[in-house]
Amino acid sequence: MPSFSREGVGVAVEENDPIQLQAWSSVATTLLASLRIRPRDGSPTYSFQLELTVTNDRLTSSIGRQIDNGGVIDSVMIQATPKGTQAAPTQRGQCYAQLQLMHGGCLACGYVYPGHQPALNEFVEPGPAGGSGAITRVIFGPGTITTGRVLGVVPTGALWRWLAGVITYTDSATIGARSSNPVFRDALGNSYFLLPRAAGTASQVDKWTFSVGGGGESTLTIPSGTNSFETSIFDRAVIAGHDLFLIDANAIDGLDTCQFEGQVEEWVVPN
Repeated sequence: MPSFSREGVGVAVEENDPIQLQAWSSVATTLLASLRIRPRDGSPTYSFQLELTVTNDRLTSSIGRQIDNGGVIDSVMIQATPKGTQAAPTQRGQCYAQLQLMHGGCLACGYVYPGHQPALNEFVEPGPAGGSGAITRVIFGPGTITTGRVLGVVPTGALWRWLAGVITYTDSATIGARSSNPVFRDALGNSYFLLPRAAGTASQVDKWTFSVGGGGESTLTIPSGTNSFETSIFDRAVIAGHDLFLIDANAIDGLDTCQFEGQVEEWVVPN
């Protein structure tokens, strides 16, 4: 009969090999990576764990250990185990984890969320190519506007796909034609997608609604809006630093106000 080595399946490791768990998250939580290792000397299989406290700033959190006893890793599971006031990720896209041998490559990487714990030899690309993201609220205001105001900006360590939003611009009582319009900009402030321009005057309200797959550019009646527009926007994830910016080229008196309520699909990504 053929004989089979106990190392026939899995990833071989040596004693004192360094292993690292890294994560990026918008939720403060704790991750536990559990490995099952079969020693090559025939001794019983043992569990090897790394526990990582993860911050909610989408920046890198990491911890490392050395393998206790050489052998073969035959299973891996990375799960959320929040402690105290921490919370577990509730949506795919909020927490991305990577477990790797420092001298031997990646063991597992992917998003941690309810019902899913990255496993050995599971390699999920961060961002939209790997699957859906977390539906996230973006708000601003109300606040005053002079020549312009950032309504929402993609944070470091994230990709955003804009889904929908409502922008409300309220003109002060000062007489004079405004020249206001929302624009999407890159991280250098270059505009690449413009919403319709409004020319409101004293005590009027300008409103824009936008969505992926919404109606084409048109003027319509939206409750409480004097000048109202509906626009369909691009369907593409954008990188950190891109923003939604509201311009008022005329800046009549600096007392006009604006407010924004929107939804994006967010993926936390390594950075």
